[in-house]
Amino acid sequence: MLKAFERSSLMTCATPNVAQQANRGIPKRTPQGLVTDHSYSVTKVQYVEVDTPKLSGRFPLIRLRNTWGQVEWNGAWSDKSLNPDIYKDDDSKLWKLYCFEGEWVRGSTAGGCIKYWVTHWRNPQYRIKLAANLKNDSENKCTVLIALMQKHRRSQKNIGVVKLEIGFHIYYLEDPENLPKPLDRNFFENHSVVEPLNFINSREISDRYQLSPGEYCIVPSTYYPNEEGEFLLRVFTKEEVNMEEYGEELEITKPAQSRVSFIYLLLMSIFT
Repeated sequence: MLKAFERSSLMTCATPNVAQQANRGIPKRTPQGLVTDHSYSVTKVQYVEVDTPKLSGRFPLIRLRNTWGQVEWNGAWSDKSLNPDIYKDDDSKLWKLYCFEGEWVRGSTAGGCIKYWVTHWRNPQYRIKLAANLKNDSENKCTVLIALMQKHRRSQKNIGVVKLEIGFHIYYLEDPENLPKPLDRNFFENHSVVEPLNFINSREISDRYQLSPGEYCIVPSTYYPNEEGEFLLRVFTKEEVNMEEYGEELEITKPAQSRVSFIYLLLMSIFT
């Protein structure tokens, strides 16, 4: 959490309602001022040195904000208690953000997950190069956050559009200079993903990775091939990196329409 705060990450937390059934789902205020079954914003994370006759040591503190703007924590370290001086803030290290907008097109760039390796290589591909100076001092790894969002699905819910199962695969490029652009079917047949990721029918999915310096390829996709949709890919790194989309236009060949699809369209034309 401390690292996430230093990099200006957005953090939230919630209090469980252990007595939800007894309270019939009604939020309850604890003696310390917390509200059960309620969300809070994390506004600061910091270690504090304490040296008093009754208490001494180094303690982690988390500052929360009630989104209601009222009902405050009244226990230790609250506004009404005596707070010790804390260290002066260090300079914040912000995340570097890289955004790419793309689209999965039926018969072209909607190749599906790696399970469908015959068409998986047709998905949009994004190359990222992590330099050695991005190493984390403690783990000798580069911290990368990747978020994939499917666009316009909620606004089209009223016309029957549902959220797709989306995800992304990360591949390590051992010899990037001698690899085709885009990576072809042969590459995906002979290389494994760096870390597996579950595909979820959520508006946005994200994950944090600790990667060794080198070059990688991020492949966002739907779980099944030929599912169309627009997406936004965001990559957060500690420092500037080289990242670009690469590939070539693929010929769009619409697959044969199934009998079920034909009947559905016929009924829609009759009753709408």
